[in-house]
Amino acid sequence: PFDYAQDKPFDYAQGRPQGEAWTGYSGGHGAGRFDPYLADLLSREEKLRWEMESLRRELRLLEADEGPILRSRVELHSDQPQALARLAELSQAYEEVVERLRLVAPDWLEAHSATLFSMQALRRTAMAYLSVRWACLSYYVLGEMLVTFYLDTQRLTVHRRSLNAYDRLALRQCTYPAGEFRELIYRGTVRGHRAPGDPGRTYLQHLYRLLIPPEAEDLGEDNLLLIAPHGPLHGLAFQALLADEKPLVTRVPLTYVPSLSALQLLLRELAGNDSIRRVLACGLSDFGSQASSLPHTADEVTALREVLREQLNVLWGSEATREALLRLSDTEDLAGYDVIHFATHAVLDHLAPSQSRVLLADDSLTLADILNLRLRARMVVLSACEGAMGQQYPGDEIMGLARAFFLAGARTVVASLWSVEDVSTGEFMGRFYRRLGAGEGVAQALRAAQVEMAAEGYSPYQWAPFIAIGLP
Repeated sequence: PFDYAQDKPFDYAQGRPQGEAWTGYSGGHGAGRFDPYLADLLSREEKLRWEMESLRRELRLLEADEGPILRSRVELHSDQPQALARLAELSQAYEEVVERLRLVAPDWLEAHSATLFSMQALRRTAMAYLSVRWACLSYYVLGEMLVTFYLDTQRLTVHRRSLNAYDRLALRQCTYPAGEFRELIYRGTVRGHRAPGDPGRTYLQHLYRLLIPPEAEDLGEDNLLLIAPHGPLHGLAFQALLADEKPLVTRVPLTYVPSLSALQLLLRELAGNDSIRRVLACGLSDFGSQASSLPHTADEVTALREVLREQLNVLWGSEATREALLRLSDTEDLAGYDVIHFATHAVLDHLAPSQSRVLLADDSLTLADILNLRLRARMVVLSACEGAMGQQYPGDEIMGLARAFFLAGARTVVASLWSVEDVSTGEFMGRFYRRLGAGEGVAQALRAAQVEMAAEGYSPYQWAPFIAIGLP
């Protein structure tokens, strides 16, 4: 039995501020378009976006882990420092406009119709729509305090723990986004060379004990564990946490949710038929001066063809354009696809997070573009670099490319927590789609692909970054 005295604090914590920000973007397209203030904001957003894109092209600016870099075949011109300063100015102005849109978007997108979060309502909804035994873990990292909520059909328990210096160190090491840290923690190597002591194994075992409460220990492979991260935990691959020597995913399928209130809304919209009939794959291997090539994306798309056959439509190479996707959206054809798969680069823009984008043949599909797409997809797959990570707002879920697709109408997004090795991505996706084709759900198919690769000797660095966000 649950402790009713704990229900109200739980309802408040789940409803605000996490769910409030998510529902602020959810809703129909087109509401409020005649509001003069909103129209002005949208006009300014578009103008700033195109001005930044034009300036970025002139500078051939890309993002690296350590910040912006210039990629030019000529020496640095005298006017480029001024251009960089102008780009920073535009980026700041753009973020201010986006923040104002965040404030007015709830009215624009009719979020006033969303109800406040209720733990009892979530229980009823989950029991009605989820056919397996389930449990939820929702986290809050509040300074040096970790609060973990455990919820299932019968119990609600709250664990509070003060984070000591070692706890905080383990969290930093396992969530730090830099590529070399990811390689060290999840593969035990640095630039391909074996690191002494295997610190990642020790940290992942410690975080399992810190983050997975005893109530979740009896969940099995036929059950479902829902994870609602907070703060730095958005960057943690929970599936790779080690119970002794075994990754968590070998025991139970996992699905991430932006918040439990968001899960409640998604479950209410769950359709009776979740079959996958039509899939659109959009892929590139050559990006010119924009980014490094991805030679194995062709193999990835070939693997999809072998599994999906006539169910698959492909936009490849010069056909994989922003214009083509926006046209499909405008004609409502994009809404007819059950799965949309991107085999291309994703770029996180550190100067203007809301300008994060998917690289395509003619232009970039920006976060603002994605939010305006008309989707009814069961799933969007981003087999790109760091598609799940993005700007974090305090008390809110990540504002990344994955979340943008989610809010555009996708019910599940499969994305990556860090830059993924190109060859292993194709291998992973082939296994994942074969499981989907056999009738397994997203969470079960994802788990099966990860367990198979782990059993065959692939490191967590290769299989653990892929996560499912949303419905299982």
